[in-house]
Amino acid sequence: MATPSVSLLDLAAASLSSAIVAADQIVTLARQDDATPDTDQKNIRLKNDGSFVTDADLAAQQIIVDAIRNVSPLVRIVGEEAEEEMQTNAITGHEERSQRMYTLCRQEIELRYHRQTVTHMPLSQATTTTTKERNDLDAKEHKDAQEGATTAEQSADQDQGTAVVSRDSVGVGMLQEPLQEFEVDPSRVSVFIDPLDGTKAYAKADYEPVSVLIAIILDKIPCFGVICKPFGYPGQTSVLDTGCVAIYGGTLLGGAYTAGGTVCNLPSPTSPPTEIPELFDSETSSISPLDSSNRPPPTVRSVSDTLDSPSSARLSMEDLPRAVISSSRSKGIVEDFVTHLGDRGMINPQPLLVSGAGEKSLRIILRSENEGLWFFPKAGTSLWDVAASDALLRATGGRLTDKNGNDMDYSKSRTEAENEDGVVACYDQRLHAECIRLFLEKSWHE
Repeated sequence: MATPSVSLLDLAAASLSSAIVAADQIVTLARQDDATPDTDQKNIRLKNDGSFVTDADLAAQQIIVDAIRNVSPLVRIVGEEAEEEMQTNAITGHEERSQRMYTLCRQEIELRYHRQTVTHMPLSQATTTTTKERNDLDAKEHKDAQEGATTAEQSADQDQGTAVVSRDSVGVGMLQEPLQEFEVDPSRVSVFIDPLDGTKAYAKADYEPVSVLIAIILDKIPCFGVICKPFGYPGQTSVLDTGCVAIYGGTLLGGAYTAGGTVCNLPSPTSPPTEIPELFDSETSSISPLDSSNRPPPTVRSVSDTLDSPSSARLSMEDLPRAVISSSRSKGIVEDFVTHLGDRGMINPQPLLVSGAGEKSLRIILRSENEGLWFFPKAGTSLWDVAASDALLRATGGRLTDKNGNDMDYSKSRTEAENEDGVVACYDQRLHAECIRLFLEKSWHE
């Protein structure tokens, strides 16, 4: 009998599509609860570990698990919520929408993997065609992405507003090569799920920190992640007409993308290429003063280094990467070390107070306010909180480890999933290495 295999592209599509459908369930329950303030539509309660859970957590996880199981019943799934309680609160009625969304996500994943793009991605908000016309165009664009369109076909498509764009015209030279192996033995695969990150905020009708987090782990290494924002996200394109925003990618695709949108954090095709400076001495990993002329922010050079170089343009505090820390857990070792980095001119001395693991992760991936570091060197997060961001950072030049610089151990079970040695995540591998070095060279106390 042939050894069964699973397609990582299929699993990626299932992860993305189920996150979007789960987001709809999360929003629907929130709207019902907001409309009837005297009732508890969310069914908020405490778990045995003292954390909050709602019916939305369980419904979202069930939608995601069902989607993964439809692709392969053999992959290992590690979800935040207990399987028993999820089954007790099982929901139905989402299956048809889940299948439709999976089809669109599979098309988009295929386009990303083969480095092809079209005027309107399958998950884009474009509404210039009827449903039938859109489906016909989706099918044609998907075929062109797989087989390659001829010049004549591209010209004809351009006349219809559905041009296939070559890989060279979208700046993909800055992307990594996608993972070549995507048909794998399911025993090598795990999927980590946080169906509703930020449950405490969700229970209080504070929806900004809420995220859906899903990651695919291959041979204990994250290769694909989804961070989905059910209530939208400023400056990002929402998926179709859902209002939610999803950022997905990893080494499987060789980059990070906005669902229905563009590559995350790449310059536009018309922008001149910029040199990525060597910010740290390769032998000592220490910060070295470098000429910063003609190099746009953000950067991880220190302000003092820049001022010491008369030929360099002066770098303001606003240009330095900023730390994102929890307002409720920002004191003690977190505050002390972030202040230390600020004093050294490595980061902006004013951190941003941000709730939610998914929200922090997204901040340092999208960097809309120059966010660059999430430093939390103690227990309080779990593997499902960080796996998606780990996958995305690996594909975008960043790094996520524990406080000692060790990779997370994704072989652990659900009951062992707490990150006892904390998390240090950074948009830049060199800044990450320097943070770890400075942290380990002296004793820090809570």
